[in-house]
Amino acid sequence: EPPVFKKEFTDISINEGETVSFEVGIENDSDCQLEWLKNGVKVTEDERFSLVNHGKGGYSLTIRDTQDDDSGEYHCVVENEAGRVICGGKLSIECK
Repeated sequence: EPPVFKKEFTDISINEGETVSFEVGIENDSDCQLEWLKNGVKVTEDERFSLVNHGKGGYSLTIRDTQDDDSGEYHCVVENEAGRVICGGKLSIECK
């Protein structure tokens, strides 16, 4: 069966320097490939970006100490042999 989102994220607006988390819940997530994208480019983990598998179909992308250039379109892409689903939203950073 293809994966299905049971929880999706939408647009988020926060202040610069704050921490933000995009969280998704997925049914049928066994044997799935999950990817986070920012403006169409794969997000990789570093000291500010954390990609977490919480188990039971829960996944999150957390960005610490947000900066102006973190603004953009974020998507979570989940696929397996049966299909592919995408959810996403826009992150807006309010500069101090």
